[in-house]
Amino acid sequence: MPIEVKSLSYTYSKKTPYEKKALNDISFTINDGDVVGIVGSTGSGKSTLIQHINALIRVQEGSVIVDDIDLSVKKPKLLEVRKKVGMLFQYPEYQLFADTVLKDVMFGPLNFGISKEEAEHNSIEALKKVGLNPESIINKSPIELSGGQKRRVAIAGVISYMPKILVLDEPTAGLDPIGKREILDLTQQLIKNGDVKIVIMVSHNMDEIAEYTNRIIALNNSRLVADTSTENFFYNYDIESLNLTYPHVVNIVKKLNEKGFNLPTNILNKTQLKDELIKSLKGQS
Repeated sequence: MPIEVKSLSYTYSKKTPYEKKALNDISFTINDGDVVGIVGSTGSGKSTLIQHINALIRVQEGSVIVDDIDLSVKKPKLLEVRKKVGMLFQYPEYQLFADTVLKDVMFGPLNFGISKEEAEHNSIEALKKVGLNPESIINKSPIELSGGQKRRVAIAGVISYMPKILVLDEPTAGLDPIGKREILDLTQQLIKNGDVKIVIMVSHNMDEIAEYTNRIIALNNSRLVADTSTENFFYNYDIESLNLTYPHVVNIVKKLNEKGFNLPTNILNKTQLKDELIKSLKGQS
């Protein structure tokens, strides 16, 4: 289920004094199994780009093809592509509106024409997949839930209609450290279990991007400036020139190597760093 973006350009408020180029000649392909981090400073075009993937923004120039559905045609198959692409915006719990959790999670499948019985079954299974106990939660009001539970219910509401592409815009915004890790671990589990085929994550948190993605698409001033593996991006690109900060682990590795260590430049999380430090120190003893 590839996503193919070719020569995509987009301008807000065309032919007005407020005209602004948001995307400029962007091209890339995303394949099954990719967990992609889309990064860039504020105003670089990240949100505009991801909203093209399920046609929330219509193509002006170039093309976007999602699983053979061409979104650049005059009348794209909007319902079909939005069933394939589940999108979770920042603070999705603010979009919970039904009087019970079950009704909220069922909203998506019912809108896509799934029968009430199947929608209820899918919604209960989705709640299980996000680590919630359906029996104890389906009749509760979403207002009663904790922040982390609300975020999980919002994700369940997306995966209940079984999209194969999951797009997350700042998925951990506003959560405490435990809640953040739980949500990010969940996204990894969904792709590992085959519940989704592609995960695309927009985040300003480079520690999260480093640990939870295998590929980076970086934008700067509306242009694509990097499309590479996560480790290559953080160890071989000058990301500070993009107004981004290096992940803490990468900073530590670089500083230790400057002091005489010979740590590999593919370390992206604390566990890898600990293991490599132990190996290095054992080798020096």
